[in-house]
Amino acid sequence: MVLIVGHFAAYDDVANAVLEKTLNTAGEVGYGFDVLAHRTNIGESMSIVNRLTSGRFAESFPPVCLDAMIGFGYDIHRLAEGESLVLGGVEIPSPHGTVAHSDGDVVLHALVDALLGALALGDIGEHFPDTDPKWKGAPSSLFVQHAVHLVQDSGHVIVNIDVSLVLQSPKILPYKQAMRECIAALTGLPLQRVSVKATTAERLGFAGRLEGVQAWVACEVRER
Repeated sequence: MVLIVGHFAAYDDVANAVLEKTLNTAGEVGYGFDVLAHRTNIGESMSIVNRLTSGRFAESFPPVCLDAMIGFGYDIHRLAEGESLVLGGVEIPSPHGTVAHSDGDVVLHALVDALLGALALGDIGEHFPDTDPKWKGAPSSLFVQHAVHLVQDSGHVIVNIDVSLVLQSPKILPYKQAMRECIAALTGLPLQRVSVKATTAERLGFAGRLEGVQAWVACEVRER
């Protein structure tokens, strides 16, 4: 059944009938969509899926968004005693903090790169070079606001944000909610669309030796 959908998907009437049978077949729905999308023209295929799902399938299978773009950002900073530790816009009590030109917030820096990357707008170093004294000690919230404005000015909206943080110490759990709230406020997202995850490095490598902190951020951006 699934292979027939893939083979005949270019023929609208046949595809509608066959795909509907596939949608009614438990356990084959996801695979049927995958075959349809990869064996035929993506635009025609998703049009068929969206038309079928606009009726009784709409609640279970929301319309496919073809204009979604994914951004991915990464940042790393060295840690040193006596420096402040700011992560996700939240200052965290710690004997060691980030060594950086600005406030060294790896979470917000990675977020900026994710937002810029989703729309191919360069990276944080191009917009805020660390050779410019103007940004010495600057709060990273300014960088995020700039990236958010660029997204909005281009006619796009942010859909969600997912953060992964690696830091050996201190524990991030007590601060995760405050970080989510800060990121949500900066980006205009509801709290349930902002995820912050954290882990230690299990004492492995430079992060495990408390020499550095890393952050990865993924985000989705789509046209309004």
